[in-house]
Amino acid sequence: MTHSSRPRSMDSDPTVLSEQTAAQVLARASELDQFRRAGSTVAELRVAAAEAGIAVPDFDAALAEVQRQPSASAARPRNRTRRAIIQAVAVMLAVAAMAVVVRGTRKVQEAVSTSSLRDEAIILQCLAPAEAAELIRPLLTLSGNQVVVSPTSAPRVLTMRVTADQLAQVKARLAPYEAAGSPSCATRPAR
Repeated sequence: MTHSSRPRSMDSDPTVLSEQTAAQVLARASELDQFRRAGSTVAELRVAAAEAGIAVPDFDAALAEVQRQPSASAARPRNRTRRAIIQAVAVMLAVAAMAVVVRGTRKVQEAVSTSSLRDEAIILQCLAPAEAAELIRPLLTLSGNQVVVSPTSAPRVLTMRVTADQLAQVKARLAPYEAAGSPSCATRPAR
């Protein structure tokens, strides 16, 4: 397999990375960029870390760890490294902010959906309520969804807390099993 030397367009790679993986990629890219640009003075890095909101003791501890490693080497100071660090931190913060917005949007959507939940009951002709509950559980993805099976007090009733859309999906999922002549109806003993 040969690799082109041209950079790939963002649209050409449909791979979606998790938030954690994206942060790791950006952090590593920042490290590689630092090394490629030949480094920075400790004073410049300390200022950049402070501007990025990193506490001085944390910076000093990280510096001490890195300096203890045998591969740490002094490099020529460059102002562009500080700018690159700030840009990398800004990109990571932007990714984190987008993740918060996406999560918030999902929570709002679920809150709207959850507010439209209602209790519904289906009288089953063929399936046992426990069998029907197992068939429909994958459709019930909201935190407020419920399925209640009461074999002693209501042996043929499946009670649910669902939205109108979910109820339609549940009925569609159960229809082939509840239809006259279906295998589940044919094996059910008469009462």
